[in-house]
Amino acid sequence: MTTGRASNAFLAMPGPECYLLGRTGPFTQLTLDQHQPPPGFENYQGLLHLETMKAAASLLPLPTLLAPLPQCVKSIDTPKESGLPILLSREDVAIGKVVRNQEGAEIVSQLLAADASATPLVVTSLLPDLPFLASHPHGAGVISDLFEACRRAPDHGASTIPALTRRLQGSLLRLTRDRWGCRVMQAALEDAAPDFQQAFANELQGKALKLCQHLHANFVLQKYVELVPASSAGFLLEELTPHAMEVAVHVYGCRVLQRLIEHCPREPQLASLLESVLSAVPQIEKLLKDPFGSNVLRAVVAYGSDSQVKAIMAAISTNVLKFAKHKHASLVFERCLEASSERSGDFPERDMLVALLLGDGTSRAPLAQVLLDRFGNYLAQRMIHCCKSEEEPRVLNLLARCLPKLQRSPQGRHITIAAQKRFGCMPGVPGNIGMSAQA
Repeated sequence: MTTGRASNAFLAMPGPECYLLGRTGPFTQLTLDQHQPPPGFENYQGLLHLETMKAAASLLPLPTLLAPLPQCVKSIDTPKESGLPILLSREDVAIGKVVRNQEGAEIVSQLLAADASATPLVVTSLLPDLPFLASHPHGAGVISDLFEACRRAPDHGASTIPALTRRLQGSLLRLTRDRWGCRVMQAALEDAAPDFQQAFANELQGKALKLCQHLHANFVLQKYVELVPASSAGFLLEELTPHAMEVAVHVYGCRVLQRLIEHCPREPQLASLLESVLSAVPQIEKLLKDPFGSNVLRAVVAYGSDSQVKAIMAAISTNVLKFAKHKHASLVFERCLEASSERSGDFPERDMLVALLLGDGTSRAPLAQVLLDRFGNYLAQRMIHCCKSEEEPRVLNLLARCLPKLQRSPQGRHITIAAQKRFGCMPGVPGNIGMSAQA
């Protein structure tokens, strides 16, 4: 490999976009042009070795990286072994500046993943600039990888993660709302100590509504709710309760509300929040037809109390045909039929929904009218799957009346296949439903 000419001047890279570990030009193109050295390496003349490290990191195993410096930089006083740990320990390398470049960030992340001994050195090197780097386009990725590397350590980060999280305190609100910082915050919340969780809650106090509706911050709040004890999410529930309907129909806010329903189902504050949403039928109907509110209702059906599920069923029963044909409400309708079948206890509201769907058993029944509907046919398949033994004769009788039109439609063939799986064959109709569907 051509190494270029030695000189007291800085070895220049092909261009500023190639600084440190650039890939746009081979190292043989290095000249004695009077370019400025790359940021972080104003006093470091071992750029040739860095280029070698970069090539080795992508092509060779890590032991290959532990080679002495090339002859052209032999005069530099270096330890006998090299690699990322030795590079980071040099006083003439400002690693905080190195990771601000895409190529530099990539190589540091790669070697962090390959060399566990580098983790403490990277922590020490980046700690002073950590709040700034956590919101940097390239530095944030290295910080996230650093948290992951700390968790892979033998002590699972017990000696490094607390130092990182303490350094971030005071910048948690800014990072939560930042495009890049929000990813670092999610990494920091993994296995976070109680004191960091409390610091997070203190800095975000009073801002829950705006943050849950924020493009980036909503992901941090979701991660927080997923990871911390349910009692630690109390400040979110308290602040969102007066704005429950507004949050439920918001494109981002509904996600945070769903995580709260999933992970804090027994919290009294959550019961108060849901009571403000489910207390009136018009509000439930609004959520049923909303693309985001319907997802919140599905979460309530899956994780909420029996009384909350019954309130949703009662609202659907006011107009089963309309909701069965609605794009979003039909999904909640399906979940109600499924969840009530899985839950123990008496659900008269569920039986009422089925009775309303079956109607008089003729082609005028709501179930018969939704068999070929774009959205209703999925509800019909769910009805076939979840019906009770005492309801089977009425369902079979209705399907037998509608069999001719079912066989002529793609949606109808899905219905007949679902019936074949559930019942096997249809009484009173010659042959097998599955065979008829394939004809």
